[in-house]
Amino acid sequence: MTQLVIENIDSIIIEKLKIRAQQQGRTLSAELKAILEEAAQGIDQAAVKTAAWERIDRERAKYAGKIFSDSVELLREDRQR
Repeated sequence: MTQLVIENIDSIIIEKLKIRAQQQGRTLSAELKAILEEAAQGIDQAAVKTAAWERIDRERAKYAGKIFSDSVELLREDRQR
């Protein structure tokens, strides 16, 4: 497993992280690992969301400028039959 060294972290931040770790019943190291894993999952979700919006934009571009029938009018016609 890889080790990570982060330098020059404010002591107040370290204390807050220790408190958070204690509240979660974890060591500081385990809490930091959990925070990093959660952040990495967020990146994956962001990539999925970005890909979805790109697909939506492509689909919208296919139909740009096209005129579609009024569905309200079609429903009204069906009800009158």
